Amino acid sequence: MASSGESSPETTPLLQVKTLSSYGSRIAQMSRSLVYREPVKDAMTYHTQSLTQWTSLSDLSHTVWGSKSLWVIAARLWLTSTLVAVILVVSVPDPTEMDVGKFTDITTFLRVFVSLLLGFFMAASVKRWWACVEAFIGLCGTVRNLQMMLLACNAPRNEVEQALRYGVISAKLLHMELQVQALPSQEQAAADRKGWQDLTTRDHEDSLAKLLPEEAKALQVTSDSAGTLWIWIGTYVGSLAARGHVRALAGPIFARCMVLSSQGLDKILRVRSCITVQAPFIYVHMLSSLVHISNITSAVSFGMTFGTAVAKWQVANNVHLFTEKGAKKIETSFDLQALTVAFVFGAVGPLVYQALLEVSIAIAQP
Repeated sequence: MASSGESSPETTPLLQVKTLSSYGSRIAQMSRSLVYREPVKDAMTYHTQSLTQWTSLSDLSHTVWGSKSLWVIAARLWLTSTLVAVILVVSVPDPTEMDVGKFTDITTFLRVFVSLLLGFFMAASVKRWWACVEAFIGLCGTVRNLQMMLLACNAPRNEVEQALRYGVISAKLLHMELQVQALPSQEQAAADRKGWQDLTTRDHEDSLAKLLPEEAKALQVTSDSAGTLWIWIGTYVGSLAARGHVRALAGPIFARCMVLSSQGLDKILRVRSCITVQAPFIYVHMLSSLVHISNITSAVSFGMTFGTAVAKWQVANNVHLFTEKGAKKIETSFDLQALTVAFVFGAVGPLVYQALLEVSIAIAQP
């Protein structure tokens, strides 16, 4: 028989009565789940679920909204709007006769072309980025397939590791080459020397990532060091077959290994083409020029609308510098509505277009 201190299943109520503290702890847990979000470590490491919450609006790390150049351009545009508004207020004798709608039509005309061209350029940049990523992942997969084929034919372990070492180092050399190309021209030579030194002198935990000094000396004089390693792989696999180390199904397996060697070289060429072969300058220059011209005209249009609204308010309150003719209150009310719409199109719109341009150019260079 159970003791009186223990609860038996017969006496335990089916519906537990929850205390106020249990409800409080559950509410606190829900609040933490709404506020907490996983930190964004870099531009490629994040959780998509956090982007569905409002808290993503306050996280500016690794986003275009944290770009200094974006806010510098935005400050220049807003300063242009302010100057235009001040000039209009102090120089127009009768602001009630101003009609800024004609100038707004110009900005509307330019925004149509800018939206279309930015959309096409963004789609092409994302496609180019995915092609680069797929080629790099394919290069790593080719190294794995080469390992599988050499192990399947029962090749000696040290010779398998030699071929795999060439494949792994080719990926590292390609990564180093892309990083060096992304640096300013005056820093590329020092970064290239440091990269080769790290590959040859650093104590790697993985023996497959170490490059011998004589191999580095032979690769440094070539124009395509990563691709040269796959030529070495093909030659090395051929020597294995000549020595009879490709034992099981020697003919088919040797042919497959040679195909993998050519595929590895092809992946390297694809990655390099995505990086080095840029979009035509005439196209990108025209796109950036249209974006800047559209943003400037939008800023000027907003400045004219802002200046007109302020001047009409001065006229309505009899504080204008030049005219004493009063303006109706309803006119100032309409100007306030127009000013709100103009703020969205003339102040926020250029910021969005500039952000899209920076994102597209950043993605176009993976």
